[in-house]
Amino acid sequence: LAGMAEAANVPFRSRPADGGLPGEWLTSFSAGARDAGLANASTALTGAAAAYANPAGIAANPAQEVVLMVAPLLASGQYQAVSVSYPISVYDSMSFSFLHLGSGAAERTDTLGQSVGSFDEQDYAFLLSYARHTSKDLAAGLTLKAVKQSVADLSAMGFGVDLGLQAKPGPDLTLGFSVLNVLPPEIKLKEEKDVFPVSYRAGAVYSFSAQRAFLPPCSHRGSAGY
Repeated sequence: LAGMAEAANVPFRSRPADGGLPGEWLTSFSAGARDAGLANASTALTGAAAAYANPAGIAANPAQEVVLMVAPLLASGQYQAVSVSYPISVYDSMSFSFLHLGSGAAERTDTLGQSVGSFDEQDYAFLLSYARHTSKDLAAGLTLKAVKQSVADLSAMGFGVDLGLQAKPGPDLTLGFSVLNVLPPEIKLKEEKDVFPVSYRAGAVYSFSAQRAFLPPCSHRGSAGY
């Protein structure tokens, strides 16, 4: 009993009274299956869904592309993303992305703890991206985004900007760097204002061409090849 009483007096580590960082869902999820399969390590990738992590990634997309993703979550929650890219010229490309994260219904109670129905939370993001090849091996991109959050009867919207760069120092190597929320969205549902934090990302991709693919050894008289 004395040991239990002593254990009850052990102070617990203080934790912040919040549900995560503002807009954290935009950096926790991916916009496509390929990005999700790589654990969202997509800063140096290209394609219609690339603007989600680095707007410069759409500059290397030579054709129109549409990427769709639907992910069921726990407690009837769902995440959906659709991205469309369109090359304006050899050097310029644009893309539009729509993302949605919805929670399942939760019980709503009054101050006495009695049930008064249900409520849910809905988060939306609209991304308009533009990218350009500033040189043969360097691309820069810009994303204008609008985010909206609705919780029960409260709703608010904010606007922000993302920036990104991609470089090819070699024919098979791509480097990517992006700054998300360089102009952060601000959302105020009731009293407190949530400001999206600035997020820095960097990554690299190395592509093995068909000429450099590894082949098993094959034997001939007096020779061996790989």
